[in-house]
Amino acid sequence: MREKTMPIFMLRGAHFVRDISRKSRQSPRRSPLNMEISLQIDHYAGLVRGTFGGEVSTTELQRGLDVFIAEGVLGYRKLYDGTQLLPRFTVMDLQNLRTRMLRVARSMVIGPTAVVPPQGHFGLYRMWEDLMADIYEIHPCRCMAEAEEWISSHPSIAMRH
Repeated sequence: MREKTMPIFMLRGAHFVRDISRKSRQSPRRSPLNMEISLQIDHYAGLVRGTFGGEVSTTELQRGLDVFIAEGVLGYRKLYDGTQLLPRFTVMDLQNLRTRMLRVARSMVIGPTAVVPPQGHFGLYRMWEDLMADIYEIHPCRCMAEAEEWISSHPSIAMRH
């Protein structure tokens, strides 16, 4: 089944916000994935808010990176609620993702990311933070209030202009 992306455009105040919500699945030949994604991209504030649920693998992470590159929002601040995720990746998978992130970082800025990981996976996300420390800032937080406080202290590319 092909991914479907349904953009919904809204005006909020004086700036433009784009919502992207989708349910993605891999083809039946591979292990089935079922990740719910809801993204809100605020170009004025340079912020991407995301809520994720279901299973996630490095394949899904790679696809997400491709979408952010295509949307031109990789340099934006990112605030993710991943409390409903079921990670299906290992530290070795993250090391492979690191290789790609290094290549991407040579040609574009990657904005800071605050994420609230699912319960029981905080350590995995701390390893992710350590692996990516020289490429971009990703910071696992215990709750959304902590994540919002951390991300608000980091200006995005859009806010620097």
